Amino acid sequence: MDWQSLLFRFDGRINRAKYWLVVLITFITAIVAMTIAIILTGTLEGDTGFLAAVVVCLALMAFCIWIGVATAIKRLHDREKSGWWLLLFYLVPSVLNGVSSVTDNPGGLLLAAVGFAISLWGFVELGCLKGTTGPNAYGPDPLPPEAAA
Repeated sequence: MDWQSLLFRFDGRINRAKYWLVVLITFITAIVAMTIAIILTGTLEGDTGFLAAVVVCLALMAFCIWIGVATAIKRLHDREKSGWWLLLFYLVPSVLNGVSSVTDNPGGLLLAAVGFAISLWGFVELGCLKGTTGPNAYGPDPLPPEAAA
């Protein structure tokens, strides 16, 4: 799989190694973007520096989100799951944690715990578990036959 397909397409399958490589690249890109934003904020006068930093950060954040979703969907495909599972792994914990932060009763703590448990499940599903061996409905096995055994 070429870099363009790996980073920007939503079809196909990738193994754990490629998934973690993309996570590492995205993390480094985010650090570089924040560094550039800090430099822009400090070197440009007035609101210009702040506005330039916001534009750089928003552009890179959109770029990283696209790449993250594309690679996570391919990783789910390797686990023989639909990309729609990302709604459970990404969106539901955010909603639960948001609701828990405005809830003053013990139910808020329970919602936060459920959100954490779903996030942990998503981490294990995407980053730790081996994909299905051989071809599945989403494409051929991303590992060569001798590595899959």
